[in-house]
Amino acid sequence: MVLRVRPRLGVLLVLLLLSGCTMTQDKLVKNAAKKAGALKSYYAEAEAVVFSPEGEQRYSVRQWVQAPGFWRVEVKADGQEQVFLCDGSQVFVYQPGVAEYYRFDAAKKVEVPPPFLLIGYLEDLLRAPSLKLEGRYKEAGRDVYIVSFTPVRQDENTKVCLDRRDLFPLVVETFREDEILYRLTCTKLQLNPRLEASLFIFFPPAGAEVTAHCLTVPISLEEAKSSWVLPLYVPQYLPEGSRLFSVTLSEEDGCRHLIQIYDGISSFTLIQREKSESPVQTPGMEEVTVGGYRGLFRRNISDGLNTLYWSDGTSDFVLTGFISLPEMLKVAESLRAD
Repeated sequence: MVLRVRPRLGVLLVLLLLSGCTMTQDKLVKNAAKKAGALKSYYAEAEAVVFSPEGEQRYSVRQWVQAPGFWRVEVKADGQEQVFLCDGSQVFVYQPGVAEYYRFDAAKKVEVPPPFLLIGYLEDLLRAPSLKLEGRYKEAGRDVYIVSFTPVRQDENTKVCLDRRDLFPLVVETFREDEILYRLTCTKLQLNPRLEASLFIFFPPAGAEVTAHCLTVPISLEEAKSSWVLPLYVPQYLPEGSRLFSVTLSEEDGCRHLIQIYDGISSFTLIQREKSESPVQTPGMEEVTVGGYRGLFRRNISDGLNTLYWSDGTSDFVLTGFISLPEMLKVAESLRAD
């Protein structure tokens, strides 16, 4: 998950560590890998706090994982919910009640990593080129190891509290330059429970349409620029609580799409593609002006998901999200070629 926020100082750095930690780093990695390999399933509930200049953004998280390759993560904030689900072969990202969703090919390792997945942090720790065992402490009756590491190909540092017995993450904090980006705290954990198979099956709502499928590996904006033939536009204005989550390239019906997903309290998706025929105005669409260009706005009264279409003569743009028309226009008119 890509977090684009200004961090604040964390709290794990000031915890009182217990002396006498006999566990070595090599032994911890070996034991953690052994326990992770033996883990067949788990259910966890967690609270996430993301820090930004506007304040703290809080999320409630539930997650189910079944080996090998099945998982479901539900993230809620301010009455909105987003679900990330892998059925073993495909990954689906959707919001309950919304008749659009994203589908990715998990077999080709192109899935969008689900946010706040606890086992993912443990896997990052096991893959890290180096780590530091900082000690132990007790909290709420639990004996915990504190381990810090830098994930492969990331410029962020991670600090994890592992339960001493199960070596499973209970608290995760991610930092950039010693300042905290977000904190994830596990509040409930069941290891190796029996999970219903229906948890990992996606049932599209009646009339639902896939927004994008067979996407390539999520990439950075810099990587996208090298393979995108058109100017790559990036919004300079973001609604409060929004941040870049994923950038992907896809091709449907011979037309290439560049998709930027912005997650958070005010989530939205920006799709840029080669110019095609303008959408036909239908009942319920409102004609608007986007930076001097003709646009069409569709308000979905039932669930609050709005869509804005426009073209600059070279590229078509589709902006979809749970944000108002004035906010959509601010985002659209702030686009600049990166």
